[in-house]
Amino acid sequence: QWVRDHSDWNCPICGHRFDYQSGHGRTIDHKLPRSQYPWFSLDFRNLWVICHRCNREKGEMHWYEYERYVLVKYPERYGDVAFARPRQLLNQK
Repeated sequence: QWVRDHSDWNCPICGHRFDYQSGHGRTIDHKLPRSQYPWFSLDFRNLWVICHRCNREKGEMHWYEYERYVLVKYPERYGDVAFARPRQLLNQK
């Protein structure tokens, strides 16, 4: 239910429509990696729905590192990713 309530039909990073057969199925991702920020693992502000491929590409990158990656690979989508930045969490470090 949370996934349906917090996602559109397209990945906010690559823009592909969510579709499991093409590898763009929906996944819940931690904006700030669990390995680096375990205390935010269950904080809903740290979760977002992205496609499986983008989740794999993001891996354990820190948020700012990932924003730079998106700016290079998907410049047209950068605004959406920057908008999703977990500002409150980054300020709480």
